[in-house]
Amino acid sequence: MPDDVVFEQDVQRDWPRLNEQYVRRGGVVLDLSVLASWRNELEEMNRGKRGRPFEYPRSFISLVMFMRDVWRLTYRAAEGVLRVLGSLFGFEAPDYTTIWRREVEEEIGGLIVTQSAGHVLAADATGLSITTRGEYLAHKYRVPRLFVKLHAAVDVETGMFVAATATSGRKGDAGRLPGLIEQASKRLDGRIVEVLADGAYDTRDNFDMLKRRGIVPVIRMRRNANMKRVGGTSARPLAVHERNLLGEAYWRYVKRYGRRWSVEGAFSALKRTLGESLRSRRDDLMLKEALRKVAAYNRLLLA
Repeated sequence: MPDDVVFEQDVQRDWPRLNEQYVRRGGVVLDLSVLASWRNELEEMNRGKRGRPFEYPRSFISLVMFMRDVWRLTYRAAEGVLRVLGSLFGFEAPDYTTIWRREVEEEIGGLIVTQSAGHVLAADATGLSITTRGEYLAHKYRVPRLFVKLHAAVDVETGMFVAATATSGRKGDAGRLPGLIEQASKRLDGRIVEVLADGAYDTRDNFDMLKRRGIVPVIRMRRNANMKRVGGTSARPLAVHERNLLGEAYWRYVKRYGRRWSVEGAFSALKRTLGESLRSRRDDLMLKEALRKVAAYNRLLLA
C-alpha cells in the first residue's frame, strides 16, 4: 500500500440544534431549581450534626461553583451576583469567605456521562496554567510557565469526558492510563471496546492492562519498537508486528487512528469555554479546580 494513505471524514454539523444548545447553556448556569428543595436538604444535612449547622445546602454550593467556573468569577464577584439573586428570590447571599470555605469542604461530583452499547475512548493529557502570565512575558524574561497537568479520557462518539485526574506538571502520562480506564469502566459499566492514545502511552504495562480488560489498544508505537516479550503478555509484540506488516500510514487508516483527535478537540473546547488557567493558589485546590472544569464542561454539553 502507498505510504500517503489518509483517512478523511466529512463532518456535517446540525447548526440549528447546535445554536439552540449554546443558547440553553445560559439557562443551565442559572438553574435555580435548587431553591425548591432548600429547606428539606438543609434539614437532612444538619440531622445529628455537631457544631454550627450548615446554612446553605450542597446543591446550592454546587451551583455557585458551577457559576464561578463558567463565568470565571472571583469569590467577591460571586457574592455580588448572589446578592442580586437573593434579593429577587428571597434568600440571604453567603459572603465570599463562606463560599471559599464550602468549596474547599465539598467533594466534586462524579462526571455526568451518556450511555451506549460500546465506547471507544481517546486518552491524552494537557496543561492548565496556574498563572495568567502570557507567552510574551514568559519568553522575554525566561520565566517558566508552571502548570497543572490534566489527564483525561474522552468518549469519541459524544466528546464527553468519562474519566479525569489532575497531577503536577512533571508527572508522566503513561502511568495514568490504568487509573483513567478504571474510572471509565465504573462509569460505563465496563463497556469499553477500544482505547486510542499517542506514543506517550506506548508501554508494555498499558498494552497488558488493556488486554486483560478485553479492550483493543490503538496506541501509536515508536518507529523502532521491537517485538521482544519481557514478561507480561504478548499484546505489545503482536501490535508491533501488525503495525510493521501494514506500515505506519496504512495502520493509521485501518485502525482509524484519526479518531484520537476527539480528545484534543475536547481539551481545546474546554479551554475556550472555561479558560486555560487556574485561579486557585493552593496546590490541592488547583487539582480540585482542574477536575471541576471537566465536570462543568460535561454539564454544559448536556444542556
